[in-house]
Amino acid sequence: QDPEMLSRFTERVHPGKVLFRLEVNDDSDDGPIKLPLESDIPNKTKGSYIQDLSTLNDNSPGFETECPCNYNNASDNKCEIDFMFQNSSFNGEINGKQFNITTPNYPHTADALTLIRANKAYEFVINNNANATNNKTTNIPVAHVYHQHINPFQVQTHIGKNGFIALNTTWWDTLGNNPKNESDYIRMRFWTRDYQGLIITHCHLLQHEDRGMMGFYEIVNTSEITCVNQPQTTTEKPDDNMNTLYASTEEPGHASRTCVDLCVYWMIILLSLME
Repeated sequence: QDPEMLSRFTERVHPGKVLFRLEVNDDSDDGPIKLPLESDIPNKTKGSYIQDLSTLNDNSPGFETECPCNYNNASDNKCEIDFMFQNSSFNGEINGKQFNITTPNYPHTADALTLIRANKAYEFVINNNANATNNKTTNIPVAHVYHQHINPFQVQTHIGKNGFIALNTTWWDTLGNNPKNESDYIRMRFWTRDYQGLIITHCHLLQHEDRGMMGFYEIVNTSEITCVNQPQTTTEKPDDNMNTLYASTEEPGHASRTCVDLCVYWMIILLSLME
């Protein structure tokens, strides 16, 4: 990173404080822990999560290029990740959202950047410098390094001149560049096989991640997706197979206030009677 850029971040020092303690023990109630053997790991099915994706097109079964459940934005169905800083606070954001968990229970779907289906092939576009390319806060155009957990991705074009950063069709889970315009964006594809649940994504520069440039999307095993991370006007009833995600009548991350309001109302009445 540029020294001038690093100088803008405040160093956090905690003298004399134990931030955490890690204890490693190889014993359990059943005796010493045994490391898993190769025979304990199930075989991958043919055509696994690193099967070539470069030949897929819009007519290929299971190939997806749209994400209709983008966080708090029902009008945008782009499968895109934008890394950027806010104007002057230097708080990091992904797609305009600073990392935050507003829901108490896993999987925190209301806070997901987007929701996508299992057993599909998705194409995403990564903008590692939205401050510069979107003409937002151009005083801090800082390049970033995209990283996602669980699923590696295959780039679909050369990244950098003549593939200096990454060659077309190579596989990665961490990749950075400094795009000047849309032609420099990272166009990549990945399978959503083998795993359903949350996929963490963040800038792989720790000082950027620590300022909120982190988030997650969710892979769901369902044919129909209800965008609970967007404002909803209706509530869908669960089916017998629990195969649907349910909408909320409130904004994402906010529980219904009706019960709270009634409880406060009756509490005030009871207190007034006790006086």
